[in-house]
Amino acid sequence: MCKAASTEEFRAWVLEAYRDLLIEGDFAELAGQRDKRVKPYSVRIGSGTTVIEVEGISWGADVWTKVFRLHEANSDCYGLPIWDLVRERRADEHDKPAKRPGQRSAIFADAADLVTYAQDVLSGDFIGLAQVEARLQRAEAERLTHLPSPEEKAARTAAAEAGHAFQSGEYAQVVKLLEPHLALLPASQVRRYELSLERLTSASS
Repeated sequence: MCKAASTEEFRAWVLEAYRDLLIEGDFAELAGQRDKRVKPYSVRIGSGTTVIEVEGISWGADVWTKVFRLHEANSDCYGLPIWDLVRERRADEHDKPAKRPGQRSAIFADAADLVTYAQDVLSGDFIGLAQVEARLQRAEAERLTHLPSPEEKAARTAAAEAGHAFQSGEYAQVVKLLEPHLALLPASQVRRYELSLERLTSASS
């Protein structure tokens, strides 16, 4: 396990990694703008439009770099989908992500990616990022439309349990499990229900 850096070492690494933004850009460290959500192993730098927060995670082995719109920086825990944007743009250039052997390397790798692939966001232009957000929202909406309803989930659970009961010859249990869900069951499960009824009838006659 790697030795965790001190908070001052961590801060120094972040400020070094983003040195060009701090010197040549409109960014400054936001040391005095912490709320209860911002953890000790976090450093924030920001401009008039954009905030970058670098948080140490995995017991000193990695970092979580987040980007916020300035007015959302103290109300959003997760930040914008900046890495989805970076991955899309990196893929367009057929570039490979940098290896991250250790926390300091991870800080510098993230800084290099943001400067290379998200300069528009760092400059306050969120148009490309908004397009990514819209695509992600559409994908999530599409995913949700294909999720089973609670009734469908109950029917699937009943069918799985009925399968075990059928193999054990517990036909009354099969009928009890499947009967409430017949309208939602596939033909194979309805047939299992019918067979169980037939065998119960034969056994009782």
